[in-house]
Amino acid sequence: MQNERKRILTMLENGTISMDEALTLLEAMEKKQSTTGSSRAEEKKAFTEEESYTGNTEGKDPSMDDFIEDIRKDFVTVGDRFMQFMQSTVERMKGFDFDSPFGSGSTFHHTIVKQAEDLDEILVDVDHGSVSIHATENPEIRAEFTVKSFNGRSEEDAKKEFLDKLIFLKDEGKLRYLSDLKLSQVNVDLFVPKQDYRKISVRLLNGHFNVQDVSVEQLYTKTANGKVDVERIDFKEAELEAGNGSIRMNDSTGETLEAETINGRVYVSG
Repeated sequence: MQNERKRILTMLENGTISMDEALTLLEAMEKKQSTTGSSRAEEKKAFTEEESYTGNTEGKDPSMDDFIEDIRKDFVTVGDRFMQFMQSTVERMKGFDFDSPFGSGSTFHHTIVKQAEDLDEILVDVDHGSVSIHATENPEIRAEFTVKSFNGRSEEDAKKEFLDKLIFLKDEGKLRYLSDLKLSQVNVDLFVPKQDYRKISVRLLNGHFNVQDVSVEQLYTKTANGKVDVERIDFKEAELEAGNGSIRMNDSTGETLEAETINGRVYVSG
């Protein structure tokens, strides 16, 4: 019984089984122990208080009360360790600077202008940085980048790396913007013509997403760490997802909406 209990608790601590599964196994062991026969029960009754206290029970099982008490103590210990781990993680998250995770660095600006003829879809995939989409009366596409480099290099070298790895192109009615820089934060304000779009898809690993005054059939956005802010849009289908951050849709009109966040609130008005 003692060996089985230790094995179950070890599996729990290693994450092999859940807390509920561990409790189920321990309850099954308790029931099995209680049905081993009246003879064993009579032997337990014959134990003196001194023998139970001093542990002088060679060849005999410990009392059920002691057994249950040991289980409780073990679970309390596991629970305390888990709570300490969670509190430590939360404190580290509070003190972590997601905007400047590697300390201070150089900052520069860059602007790209493209023709918006036949533009129908906007596809964005960024590892580190925020994206804001604004609809304007201007018939052109204008992207205003603010880049913060944290790798300690000069502004000239950081800008060269940014331009070498940046993918910002428009073809077949689709505007594609991709940035996978790990040591640079690339924030962009994207100004596009105010018109009807078929699809807008934005995936961010660490950054906020904001869109305003846009009419779109399908809007899809997902950020692992950052908030989603949608203002005055018309849509047919929208799917908004944030791992760590709030979701806000205000003064908007649409048919189907899915909004999900792990840590944050969801606010919808329209």
